[in-house]
Amino acid sequence: MPAADKLTHNFYLSHLTVSPHAGRAGMRNEPLGAQLENLRRLAVSLEVARAMLMGNQVCVLRAFQRCPADLNFMRAHPAAEGRSVEFIAPGFGTPRDICAHLVAQGMVFDRLVNAGDWVQLDIPAFGREARRQLQTGVFEHGQPMRYMEGLL
Repeated sequence: MPAADKLTHNFYLSHLTVSPHAGRAGMRNEPLGAQLENLRRLAVSLEVARAMLMGNQVCVLRAFQRCPADLNFMRAHPAAEGRSVEFIAPGFGTPRDICAHLVAQGMVFDRLVNAGDWVQLDIPAFGREARRQLQTGVFEHGQPMRYMEGLL
């Protein structure tokens, strides 16, 4: 990967900007200004999470989403600002295990969600305090995910 793409030791901009919707639409999913700075901060948080997960690989599923199809799907979502990432760490355990461990280790986050098949980590907006909101995503057939407070 190009050196200019490197945000941290283990995370590259290309890891955080993959967008199937943008690719199919022939769009480039490029962050601008504050979005890029947020992605740098997000990559640092992923490094912290990786260290807390005993060095297990953190696999990014989705992060920055800017193209219209993604934004329609995720309207008013921190991912549009580069402050949210969905990931797994199969070498460590389940998403619930990951969330419980990150909380126990004192991870700083704005919101952490056990989404069942993945973890969603949101960092606070620049200059804001982290809320440390812990939630569990609940899926019901044909419905968007709804959030329950706490780790269920």
